[in-house]
Amino acid sequence: MFDDLYQELILDHSRRETNRGALGAGACHTHLRNPFCGDDIKLWVQFDGDRIRKVRFSGMGCLISQAAASMMAELAEGRTLEQVQQLSHDFRTLLDGRAHEDVHDRIGDLVALGGVRRVPARIRCALLAFEALERLVGEEIKSRTEGKEKDSV
Repeated sequence: MFDDLYQELILDHSRRETNRGALGAGACHTHLRNPFCGDDIKLWVQFDGDRIRKVRFSGMGCLISQAAASMMAELAEGRTLEQVQQLSHDFRTLLDGRAHEDVHDRIGDLVALGGVRRVPARIRCALLAFEALERLVGEEIKSRTEGKEKDSV
C-alpha cells in the first residue's frame, strides 16, 4: 500500500510544473548531467541573506531525477544554507540505508524515493539535483567567506 502511495507521489512530482523554469538576474545557476544515463538538470537558486529564497529547475531525464528535483526545490525554499546542507545529508542517509526514523520526518516527500537504494544505478539519478544544489550552496558559502576575509583586511 505504501509503495503505491509513494509511486503516485513520485509520478506527481515528476509531472509538476511548479518550480520548473529559470530565474532571472541575480540568481546563481549550474548545470549537471549524469553521464551514465543522460539525466540532465539545470538549477537556479536565488539567495536572500543566509536563506534560499527561490529554487527553479529544468531538465530531462527519468522520473526519479525529475521527481527528486521537484521535491528538493519545494523543501529548499525558505531554508537557511545550513538547513539545506542538513537536508542534503539526510537525503543521502536515506538512499544509503543509514537513515533513522527521525530523518523521515525532516525530509518530507523525499522519503518516497527511499526505495531507490534497492537499485544502486538509480541513486545518482535521485541525487543529481542535490549535487547541483550542494554546488551552488558551496559556492555561496565560499563567496561569503571570501567577502568577510576581504572586509577584515
